[in-house]
Amino acid sequence: MKNPLSPTLPREGGGSARLGRSWILPVLATVLLIACAGPGKAPGGGTGQPLPAAPKSIVIGIVEEPVGFGPFNTHTSGGGAQQIEEIAHRYLATLDGQTHPQPDVAAELPSLEDGSWIIRSDGTMQTAFQLRTNVRWHDGAAMVADDWVFGWEVDHDPTMPNVALVPIRYISQASAIDDNTLVLDWSQTFPFANGLTRGQINPLQRARFESVYQADHERFISSPAWSTEFIGLGPYRIADWTQGAQLKFQSFDAFYLGKPKVDTIVVRFMRDPNTLLANILADAIDVYLPLGLLQEAVVDLRRSWAAPDTGNRVLIYPDGRLRFVEVQWRPDLQKPKALSDRRVREALYRSIDRQSLADAIIPTGAQGADSWLLPNDPLRATVFKGTIPTYSFDRAASVRLLQQAGFRRGADGIMANPAAGERFETLVWNTNGGGNEKENSIVADSLRSVGIAAEQYILPASLLDDSAARASFPGISISARTVTAEFENAQLRYREPTRTAPLGAPRGGYNNTEVNDLVDRLQITIPDDERAQITRQIMERVLRDLQLMPLYWNVETLTIRKGVTGPEGRTGRYNQYPLATWNVYAWDINR
Repeated sequence: MKNPLSPTLPREGGGSARLGRSWILPVLATVLLIACAGPGKAPGGGTGQPLPAAPKSIVIGIVEEPVGFGPFNTHTSGGGAQQIEEIAHRYLATLDGQTHPQPDVAAELPSLEDGSWIIRSDGTMQTAFQLRTNVRWHDGAAMVADDWVFGWEVDHDPTMPNVALVPIRYISQASAIDDNTLVLDWSQTFPFANGLTRGQINPLQRARFESVYQADHERFISSPAWSTEFIGLGPYRIADWTQGAQLKFQSFDAFYLGKPKVDTIVVRFMRDPNTLLANILADAIDVYLPLGLLQEAVVDLRRSWAAPDTGNRVLIYPDGRLRFVEVQWRPDLQKPKALSDRRVREALYRSIDRQSLADAIIPTGAQGADSWLLPNDPLRATVFKGTIPTYSFDRAASVRLLQQAGFRRGADGIMANPAAGERFETLVWNTNGGGNEKENSIVADSLRSVGIAAEQYILPASLLDDSAARASFPGISISARTVTAEFENAQLRYREPTRTAPLGAPRGGYNNTEVNDLVDRLQITIPDDERAQITRQIMERVLRDLQLMPLYWNVETLTIRKGVTGPEGRTGRYNQYPLATWNVYAWDINR
């Protein structure tokens, strides 16, 4: 596609634990309760007339309820809430099952080859997106390029929550040349400017929202338009939202890729992994979407519920998520203050047997991690050779490092620093579900083995999407992040507090000016070889500081009941989220 503004402009610059079974009794009890409900009456009536085809319905199970949709709602990967948005909404581009960018609302993606992506000698850029002509909002209104312009105007507003996000802050101007041509001008280079996906630029209907946006920003942000009254561009529209129970979607007949094959999708909120498992075993849900299912339950599901003769399936796949320990860097929150000592952080890290931890948590297979470079990345043998420290499991070395930092075991066996008057007491935070409680216990026991009084804390489900609460951990927090193209910017680059992140980011408050500068360079560098060299420099500094302590690479699970086709995992370096709903419009059920 030629750039409609500048068709002739030249391109320039070209200790493991035993697997418990404490979940079996509560699960069996729940299965009995579900089964006692009995089947519904079969259709039919003996009239001799053929019955019309029954509407198709799929029931999805997730652990946590989403808080909403659209530009002002974000969800943690835990609990499955973030899986739901692409059922109801779509963006310029999406990622396929191998995480390759594909046009979505855009008819095609801008490219350097055809002139629709221009890089100028002064470092500015221009991208032109040709939009599909048959895209409609769920209220029937045609989607036009100006919807994307208005969305950019809102996100670019310094008083609004998304202004600091990449790439919003790099887009200097958005223009609608006509109803189906969106042109974005960039103040600097951005390597992924031609494949803007979820959350990178948001469409908003100007006619519907402009007056309330201009009159009252607070009312605009808190509007039910972002929850129960959401109107999107996706294959399904919201039909009913029963808070705390389920969300019902109805197929949108005018969806630009054609009417979905399934008429109704019901998403049920299970609240805890045992209830989720019980519903799978009772065939009360057709598809389970991650995250939340306990790994030991997955093993048993494969042996029984998904045995070869059942037709049920359990998909287990690497989703690119790195499990890691993050340390609290903010002095006013640190417990103990000694966490600011690099020797202490290394002592914590060396006390953990990462591969044994991975084997205990993921009996279906996982690899210990030494960095955020994927284990099979060929650059390990070239660009990153000699860059990644070993930090091998060594409890004796942990004790020596703590002693060098001034700690000695007291009569009770706990490390203390007499000079600082500080006893080494700390907390190990984690979220619930998916084996995280067990993970927390193993890590806490590892710290105790070297004389650290480690207390375990599982964050309540009600705080999963509370960014201030998530960032206020006093010691260490075990977390996960998918290693995307945005990993360094999201996890390592310091950002001042904002409305959506009251304590700033990243979660632990790490702020290294040298790393910040390198990440900023990475964000504007396009050639792959140059990006690899900058990433190597970032990795050297971050792994030296131990801003994060890589533990292992996760795998994820989908359960798919007999008769359902379409759901599949999504994985890879460019994966933004472990989403399985990217192709939900093509799902089907025949039973």
